[in-house]
Amino acid sequence: MDDAYFLSIGHGLIGADHNGRIMLVNPEAERLLSWNANEALGKSIEEVLFIKDEQGTDIPLQDRPFRQVLATKKRSRCPRIIILLERRRKFPVTVSAAPILLNNEIIGCYRTFRETNPAD
Repeated sequence: MDDAYFLSIGHGLIGADHNGRIMLVNPEAERLLSWNANEALGKSIEEVLFIKDEQGTDIPLQDRPFRQVLATKKRSRCPRIIILLERRRKFPVTVSAAPILLNNEIIGCYRTFRETNPAD
């Protein structure tokens, strides 16, 4: 039954370990990113997604949601960023990221995202 919840989430979801390596990708993330999850598993998020601000400027590594969460153990939210895929498709998203903690130690993090319209 737990799988049904994971598979039904209406936002893209990517989970990573404490080193930022992708461990899971849900079907909605696959759809939004035009991926097969196997293409991304084991890679760092920076290897497969290129993130820019609304002006098209690269967001520095330390300011990206995954890296902020891994560094601070705190939730991070970016209301409007652009994902640029390896295939050069780009689209605006709202991103939230949160730590996965075990006994107050960070063991990973997850990121949810949804495509946004420029008017949002």
